[in-house]
Amino acid sequence: MRLFLLLVALPCLALWGAPLPGGYQTSIATAKAKLAAGDIGKASEAGLEALSYSPYSAEAYTVLFDIASADGNKESMLRWGKWLYWAHRYSGHNKDADAIATRINPIWADWNADETVISDWRAEVDKAVKSAAGGDKQYRVAGHLMGKLMDLDPGDEKLQKSYDKLSEKAGEMLSGGAFLAEKVRRKSTKWIAQMDEKHGDLMENPWNKKTKNYEIVTNLGYEFVETVAIVMEDIHKFYRNIYGYKKRAPRLKLVVGAPRSSFDRFCIDVLGSGLPGGVLGWFYDKKMTVAAYQDDTPRFQVTMEELYSTLFHEASHQFMYLLCEKPTKQDPPTWLNEGTASYFEGCELKADGSIVKNKPALLRVREWAQIESGGGHSLEEVISYPGPGSYPGSMYSYGWALVYFLNNYEDQEGRLIYRQPYLDYLKAYTKKNKHNAFELAKEIFVREVEDPEIPNWDAFENRWRIWTQGIVRESKSGAEFASVLQDRTRTYLERGDFERALIAAEQADDKRPEDRETYRLLAHAYLGNGHSGEAAFWMLRHWEKAWAAEAEEEANTAEHWLTENGAKDLVASYIKPTRRALARIERLMDDAQSDNFPVAAMLFASHANQAFGISHNRLEETIADIARVSGQDLRLWIKAYANDATANKQYSDGTDKI
Repeated sequence: MRLFLLLVALPCLALWGAPLPGGYQTSIATAKAKLAAGDIGKASEAGLEALSYSPYSAEAYTVLFDIASADGNKESMLRWGKWLYWAHRYSGHNKDADAIATRINPIWADWNADETVISDWRAEVDKAVKSAAGGDKQYRVAGHLMGKLMDLDPGDEKLQKSYDKLSEKAGEMLSGGAFLAEKVRRKSTKWIAQMDEKHGDLMENPWNKKTKNYEIVTNLGYEFVETVAIVMEDIHKFYRNIYGYKKRAPRLKLVVGAPRSSFDRFCIDVLGSGLPGGVLGWFYDKKMTVAAYQDDTPRFQVTMEELYSTLFHEASHQFMYLLCEKPTKQDPPTWLNEGTASYFEGCELKADGSIVKNKPALLRVREWAQIESGGGHSLEEVISYPGPGSYPGSMYSYGWALVYFLNNYEDQEGRLIYRQPYLDYLKAYTKKNKHNAFELAKEIFVREVEDPEIPNWDAFENRWRIWTQGIVRESKSGAEFASVLQDRTRTYLERGDFERALIAAEQADDKRPEDRETYRLLAHAYLGNGHSGEAAFWMLRHWEKAWAAEAEEEANTAEHWLTENGAKDLVASYIKPTRRALARIERLMDDAQSDNFPVAAMLFASHANQAFGISHNRLEETIADIARVSGQDLRLWIKAYANDATANKQYSDGTDKI
């Protein structure tokens, strides 16, 4: 039903004074000229054309309101006057808002009745934020609710400062960058541009930021330095988990440049020479430094996604060095070193700054499948590779596949039967030794596991190969595979394996975002892991989705769960007031239609959806019904700043009728 939304966002979200496309200037000038000439029809066409370029232009609303006034069309006056009022009010231009209100009042006294409802609702949400951020320590809930208020009133500087304080207070208590995307999004584009220019040289004056475990040096910009600082702290915990590392690690320096020439300059400065073009990054133990670069030009084609993959790989070498190389002065087997580092390439950065962990590294999956189809390598060949450091490129995916198998294969009872053997194999190289890498693998992965189904190495390798082929098939699956991952999550929850449940639920969310059942499972997984604040956030997200879809049984169950699991204040100060606000808005919509102002009913619904940050089914269905009956369809400029005005005027259903 999203097809029928009136607004992607309220008019206030347009930046006052932001540059507009050239087509807008031509169209708005034409609209003004035609209005002055008394050609109402042509003026209206040109005004709508202007909005197709700039959907939230207060200037365009003013012209269209003046056109409606000249035509004596009260319904259109209310329509454009209401939007103009919003544009002024939510951008802090209160005198202009009051002036337009004076002109609308004679049309219909209740034209702005929704503002009282939303104002009352906002006051309740303020209470919910204070409760969540205070004693309840539900920081992510507080950030989520505060985000709604800032979207509704982006000009509120006091609210912005409160959000920044909340972000700092939450710190690393949240998973990944729960506040990160909002923090970056709400920074002034002008400030970001100025600071990025100031810190644009990697060697002279780069961005520099220290966290608990990392020092970041980069010229990639404000958004990157803030993101990577949060992301690397998150993945640092995952490194420790996989390597089984318990000691304190020295702070690792991450130097990230753009373009490739910046990386080359740094390599020459630190290593004494440049590196071949195929090198994406490196870890240097003596300097405790990782270096990488981003350059998406045709010559290098290193995207931001590939950069993060490289960082995750290279930074993990720190732990293999601390565990094995530093104490023994010997290199561990290459498959163990590079295979484990490649394992982390599968970690994927989400839009909110958090990390999907334990995901198959898709590049390695594709490589493995391609090489395997041509004969490939045996595990003996890979494990026995003699040289220290890197091995041939064709072996990287095999090292990854073996490490991923050892850390994720489950027997019929759901036990990770090779996880501890992997750690035992790793431990064998934390002391000086003369192990034969392959013979040790047979001893630990076959004889010590004592699986009756795997009597010898050939059987082990066959199991590994069949299982990895299944990973290849899974990687090719679409959103429907999220249902399989949800089933896995439920199984883990039933077993009480909350860590694996969380990983599976995160992968389901990655496969099919915005799925309310996944949100519910995430809540249970987080609660089982002892993170009640995170659990409340995900159950709230589940409630919002269920409530919006009118799945009342699910919504009521979620409310009960929240009440029973430390979030009763959230139910009282946010969920119930939101329900009451919807009921009041729907009554106002009925009144508007009774008074023969259907467009007002549509605008009331749009305002509520924007405030709630939720597109409620009943509101959208009512909007669609009114649009069909009244002929007032306001969808034409939904695609803001697309290719051109014609593209912007296409409906979401593919038609181009205005």
